[in-house]
Amino acid sequence: MLTQIGTHIHDRLTGTKTTKNVFGTALDQMYETKVVSLTADASVFDAAQLMLSKHVGDIVVVEEKNGQTIPKGIVTDRDIVINTIAQKKDPATMKLSELMLGQVVTATDQHSLSDLVRLMTEQGVSRMPIVDDKGALKGILSSKRLYQFFAQGLCELSSLSKQQQEREGKRH
Repeated sequence: MLTQIGTHIHDRLTGTKTTKNVFGTALDQMYETKVVSLTADASVFDAAQLMLSKHVGDIVVVEEKNGQTIPKGIVTDRDIVINTIAQKKDPATMKLSELMLGQVVTATDQHSLSDLVRLMTEQGVSRMPIVDDKGALKGILSSKRLYQFFAQGLCELSSLSKQQQEREGKRH
């Protein structure tokens, strides 16, 4: 079992340093639970407007089924640029169903962190909806969040050498 270890995080804008527990982080604290979503019949333009207003880079395309919100696809800002704008298609008339790719790759929060990293890498996805055992949307995990998590852990490990030197200095 991993124990919680405090690590420091530097705020690039203010230069302040805060402490946050990193290694004891549960998976359900790693993914965003406030998922921005639309149905497949929404326009690409509506998706872009929603991304802008919510400051996100993706929309989870969902359908309601038996009172559950089920992810059916993901549309990213990159998808909009490459497959709509660059193709000179009209985002106001194009539907998300036309833009989203095949089946969405999902995972549950029962997966280990290494399983999720492996799955994202194998499937080539940078965002993965997290679902419950019935397939209902619980959140979304992004590679950006994983980068932050691992960077914080590496920062903590980087102080190991200094701590060893200080401990050795006390012995001599």
